[in-house]
Amino acid sequence: MPQPLPGRRNKQETRTALVAAAFDELTGQSLDGLSIRRLTAAVGITPAAFYRHFTDLDDIGLVLVDEAVSQLASAVREGLANLNQDNGPAVIATIATSLSEAAARYRPQMIFVARERCSGRERIQVAISDGIRRVTLETAGELKAKTRIRDWSWEDTLVVSDAMVHFGIHFIEQLVLSPPSQRRTDEATSLFYRQLFLLAYGADSIGPFLASGGKIPDSEFESAAALPLTRTDDEESPDLGHNCLSDRRE
Repeated sequence: MPQPLPGRRNKQETRTALVAAAFDELTGQSLDGLSIRRLTAAVGITPAAFYRHFTDLDDIGLVLVDEAVSQLASAVREGLANLNQDNGPAVIATIATSLSEAAARYRPQMIFVARERCSGRERIQVAISDGIRRVTLETAGELKAKTRIRDWSWEDTLVVSDAMVHFGIHFIEQLVLSPPSQRRTDEATSLFYRQLFLLAYGADSIGPFLASGGKIPDSEFESAAALPLTRTDDEESPDLGHNCLSDRRE
């Protein structure tokens, strides 16, 4: 197979360079404002060459989502690696550290998720929502396998997992959407730690009740709470608290 000329990129290298340049460009603007001309100039190719790699901005946006959500999932996974039923406070600190490090190491990716998940193009919002949903489901599996809530229903476990992920995303947003500040970082970390600690304490307190078959009291929101938590490919993804598209739906 012919090798690329010295100083020239092959197709995969150019595609990778476009993705990296897009993340850099999007630290200061939304995907809607991304200029293909400016993006390709940063990589050293013509605007027409962009379309050899991506069909449009949505196409490259979906690739950005995959990479960014993958980094988020890895950070959560790392934070939960040593989770067990007896080391809650230590694990909470580990999760906070892991997400904080991810926010610093993958700042452009985390900015992209934070900005686009609520105000970006609809296809991108849906992709981010689905990616966060996968992180939530994986986290629920870890909680089921390693903590005292293993005897809970899957639905109740998912509620705790959803809250954890929601708090984590809010924590990352506080770190990346404002100018770096040690005071801001300390305040955000303290809030995140308290949120997870209170969540864990509450879950531990109500655990025996739920594990013995107890049910959350019915309310006027029962029908909404009963939405399916699994779906087939032709069903709409349930809103787990991270889908900002709900405001657009009638």
